[in-house]
Amino acid sequence: SFCSLGFLSLWLCGKLGIFKGIRSNGWKLVIAGLPLIIALIIALSRTCDYHHHWQDVMVGSLIGGFVAYLCYRQYYPRLSSPFCHLPYLLIPSLPHFRQNPNNFPPGFMPQINGRPETDNFDPESPIEELIKWI
Repeated sequence: SFCSLGFLSLWLCGKLGIFKGIRSNGWKLVIAGLPLIIALIIALSRTCDYHHHWQDVMVGSLIGGFVAYLCYRQYYPRLSSPFCHLPYLLIPSLPHFRQNPNNFPPGFMPQINGRPETDNFDPESPIEELIKWI
């Protein structure tokens, strides 16, 4: 349960922009944390039934959370990235944006003072790795 619901929680954090560095609403954190609370309730119910040892449930929860994080980072940038709501395949490359900034829909690029922010691209993105070598 921690694998699937942990991934859902990370995905919700990215889509709602909870860790982007700007102050967000508390309801977003509650919504994103709800799947983790459900996974915790499922894990606790396994021990209450006396069908599993608490050590097994703890290790399984840790492994599930780790796998969820690995799967999330396979397709999405870190949660503090300005593009955390987009998968890597949809993150625009910096040279393409500088050549033709009007090709992107309004609001697609993060804005600072009405101008698109192009300095905060995710350095861990595969696209950014390609840009470094171009």
